[in-house]
Amino acid sequence: MVSRSVWARGGLAAVLFMAAILAAAPDGYPEVVASINGRDISGAALARRVAQSRSMDSERFGRMTAEERRQATRRVLRAMVLEEVEYQEAVRRGLTVDDAEIEELLDREIKRYGSRAAFAQTLATGEITIDEWKRDTRRRLVIAKLERAEPGSHQRAAWLRSLTGAARITLWSP
Repeated sequence: MVSRSVWARGGLAAVLFMAAILAAAPDGYPEVVASINGRDISGAALARRVAQSRSMDSERFGRMTAEERRQATRRVLRAMVLEEVEYQEAVRRGLTVDDAEIEELLDREIKRYGSRAAFAQTLATGEITIDEWKRDTRRRLVIAKLERAEPGSHQRAAWLRSLTGAARITLWSP
């Protein structure tokens, strides 16, 4: 269970950090940047992920040429598409995370922050509600279950290619 708690906190930290720097995210993304089997990824979601990526090494990002930034955006978008493909596969297989597990993780976070109100306030700084945190945490845990059930790293690339090859994917190109 420790790994799940770390996963949940890591996800929270990433989401909050992305939201904090979203104002500096590049504009100009279309409303929908990808569609995977009819499920859209929004330009706003891509902007948040690019901002997160940029924040990890803002100095390096600042030195990138326009083409290098486009390539970085493409890599981020590909990662988001892959995540969605994995999530859809997990759902197709019936993998779930029960409410009790999510509530247990929520209780840990509330204790860590001292109160539900303090945790909710921290989430609010990133314009996230507790319900959104639960949804995102559930999604990450379901994908983690799928990944644990699949082949080792040497076979992972082939498995992921088979998943993406079977998906209907439409991508915007920066």
